[in-house]
Amino acid sequence: MHNAGISLSQWYQFFL
Repeated sequence: MHNAGISLSQWYQFFL
């Protein structure tokens, strides 16, 4: 479950 495109960016927007 790890993408090399939306890993931290998606989590960032999800948490923010």
